[in-house]
Amino acid sequence: MEANIEYHTRWVDAYDEQPHFLPENKKRVKELLLEYGKESGFDSILDLGCGTGFILNIAKKYFRSMVGIDITPGMIKKIGNIKNSSIYLADSESLPFKDNCFNICTGHAFLHHLFEFEPTLTEVYRVLKKGGILYTDQDPNLYFWDNSVAERAAKTLEKEKGIPEDVTKLAEYHDALGGIDGDKIKDLLYTIGYREVEVTYIWFVPEGTSKETKKSNMKYIRIKAKK
Repeated sequence: MEANIEYHTRWVDAYDEQPHFLPENKKRVKELLLEYGKESGFDSILDLGCGTGFILNIAKKYFRSMVGIDITPGMIKKIGNIKNSSIYLADSESLPFKDNCFNICTGHAFLHHLFEFEPTLTEVYRVLKKGGILYTDQDPNLYFWDNSVAERAAKTLEKEKGIPEDVTKLAEYHDALGGIDGDKIKDLLYTIGYREVEVTYIWFVPEGTSKETKKSNMKYIRIKAKK
């Protein structure tokens, strides 16, 4: 957690320059949020690791109530005022919300920063309404990546940004392990109690970049799971 705070504090000013802020990805995410909202409702949405407000700024036109949480104060300060939103400095393993209160919970490029998945995914299950949807996106696919990519990235960031290599490896924890095993996380979600769990292997944008869509060719994973 401390590594994530340090790492993302150093990234605050350049965070919105990441590829997932490209218009075509915003369009892709918007379409998914609308699809899931039509299925589970547009009353309330919770965004985990909300950063500078990527999901919240897309969702604000469609959801009546929005909540974002993050553990990095610098990120939260960058969000500014977004209509119908509340932002909390909070840990996803201990959400400060009552049971059964959100239609959708999102985590964009979020899961791979966690040390363990189960505490957060269990908390999300608790706060989702019956029929509510967990939606995560753009987490590294274990069947595509290997940890040499994270090794090189950590060394580059230490050289160019002054972020200690060990901090990057802890903050990008599952990157450093080579990515997330979609099969294992699917099993975990079912064990917690989720139903209709879908793990989709994607490239990035556009999703049809590769003609062969087997999971070993896809960079990232997207998850949809219903309570």
